[in-house]
Amino acid sequence: MFCKDGNIPISVFYKRFIDAFFVGFDPKKLIEIELSEYETSADEYSYQLRLGMDAALTVLHGCETFTATSVNGVHLRVDPEVFLTEPSSIFLEQDYEKFGALGALGASERNEFSFMFVHSLTFLVSLALWDEVFQPRIKRIKSEFLKIQNKDTDLFDEIEIIAKKIQSFEGWSLSISNVEATSVLGKILDNYPFKEAVEKRGRKRLNKAREYWQFEMKFSRGNKSWMQVARLIKNKTNEEPSPKSLRDWKKNPLPPRD
Repeated sequence: MFCKDGNIPISVFYKRFIDAFFVGFDPKKLIEIELSEYETSADEYSYQLRLGMDAALTVLHGCETFTATSVNGVHLRVDPEVFLTEPSSIFLEQDYEKFGALGALGASERNEFSFMFVHSLTFLVSLALWDEVFQPRIKRIKSEFLKIQNKDTDLFDEIEIIAKKIQSFEGWSLSISNVEATSVLGKILDNYPFKEAVEKRGRKRLNKAREYWQFEMKFSRGNKSWMQVARLIKNKTNEEPSPKSLRDWKKNPLPPRD
């Protein structure tokens, strides 16, 4: 895989991260909600892999050297949260089911990543899923919305604008610096879902996030992981709660809105 000199392709980094995650994995270090789900899971390996995927994506979203490289050797620093957009961060169940656009969006296997603009295995920029799955679904949702509400919706305007801009990166590879990769791989336990990471983040007021989780999402995460829910809420409110906060807020809901 081609990339900038001194960098490591994301596809290679991800494999190394998962290997290191499994080596350092200790259920006793999980936060309470994840430990409970891990212990009751029918397939502990798959659940552990899903935790590792969540941790890897959290790390990639925070990378400072995230770089896109063209086949011609052009290198550009890009925003990982934009390029690694997951369908679950855009589509809420109530966003499309109430308009008749039923069905899951993206990969059906929870042991595989599903990105809107990046191939989940090679980590090359690819709009194949966008063109074949997501854009047609969005058009269907908008059509149903128009029929039911008798008006247009701007529900997906932002992601459609992003898709148009990313088209020019088709086929580019994604990487991070070897220095950053080495640093991350040496501190696996600092990453979700281990207790140390949650404790280090400390507490801060997340009013918008809490209200969105309760009043918009109705405390329902569907088949999303806790970390996917947290990222979705961050995408909507610019505030990212911890999985523990989501669980605590569900136990102690805010008073009903007037």
